[in-house]
Amino acid sequence: IKYHDKKAPPPAVPTKPKYPLLLPPKMPYERGIVAKPRRVFANGHAYHINSISLNSDNETFISADDLRINLWNLAISDTSFNIVDIKPTNMEELTEVITAATCHPQHSNIFLWSNSRGSIRMADTRSQALCDQHAKLFEEEEDPSRR
Repeated sequence: IKYHDKKAPPPAVPTKPKYPLLLPPKMPYERGIVAKPRRVFANGHAYHINSISLNSDNETFISADDLRINLWNLAISDTSFNIVDIKPTNMEELTEVITAATCHPQHSNIFLWSNSRGSIRMADTRSQALCDQHAKLFEEEEDPSRR
């Protein structure tokens, strides 16, 4: 290679290092998205959670398992309030389980839940703290000929 009619200096000869650099072996792995919890809301349910719904006030949410619905505050992760409890004293008397729960999109005090019998119940937390007695029930009348 010539640069202004001068010869380039000879290439540097690599020398062997006194202590070679050891690298870990290259291992193939799958790339994926990993979820990391920002906050853990623990010890609120004894059964598997089937629903979580954010309230319209953006400060609280409800979570539901088979027998209970809890109201949580987003700022307080270690305390929840039980707002529906359908667990019977004798589990042999259990006739239905909660299948889903959701908050009203505009009114933060109203929520709905459905059960395994196909009915939907609406409750209002302004009327009572434990909403085992629903404010409104939506269900179809059972046809006696289908029994």
